[in-house]
Amino acid sequence: MSSDATVTRPPSPQPPGKRFAYVAVPAEGWRVAAEGARCRYSRGVRDKSRCPAGAVAEKEVPGDAIWPWRGYCPRHMGLNWVEDGQVMTWDLRRKGREDEPLTAAETARLLGGTDGMCAQHHCRRGECPPESRHGHTMRFRDDDWEQWEQAARPTVTARIEQLMQAAGGWLRCPRCRDTDPPVPVTLGDLSGGLLGDWITAAAEQVRLQHPRHQPVVIGAGTAALAVPFRPPAVTP
Repeated sequence: MSSDATVTRPPSPQPPGKRFAYVAVPAEGWRVAAEGARCRYSRGVRDKSRCPAGAVAEKEVPGDAIWPWRGYCPRHMGLNWVEDGQVMTWDLRRKGREDEPLTAAETARLLGGTDGMCAQHHCRRGECPPESRHGHTMRFRDDDWEQWEQAARPTVTARIEQLMQAAGGWLRCPRCRDTDPPVPVTLGDLSGGLLGDWITAAAEQVRLQHPRHQPVVIGAGTAALAVPFRPPAVTP
């Protein structure tokens, strides 16, 4: 793209109040795209297809060692545009003091209090650049869910520790300090499942009770026995 090219200026967002207005200022972190640059906009992680149009401006991405500058066409520039060989954008200012930029805290307070406004891009959330990822839902693939479920399962070492603790009549809460007393456990109805699974379920119940712990039953269908509990003696 030549340096004298011009991209149509998009309409300014609605300012939050009569005392404020949007003015056109140079966009920081943007530059006019070089000749032959292509738009790198894509719909998301799953959809690898990119926009076939040529880029008119490039945005700096400091954290990307491979593509430190990403090109965008006029359709995917958001509220930015090219004017007189420079990338421009809209910035919120006070009327009568357009030369004084607002601080980040002032801008966030003004736009954050307005329904549907984005404090990052100074516009309504529906007008944010398409490449922005804030406010989007997080999605997992099936294999990701399987990895999360596998990581959430207790390891063999954790199961052995829980079995040894339950054999002594207590379970330790992983959210408590080491100096806190353990939680007493009693055996209930163990039918309908494996002993290891019942102990794991009891350990999860102990964790969910934190910090107000009560005696826990290993099994189902039986209330906790009202017996005095004595913490195990700690041998030096």
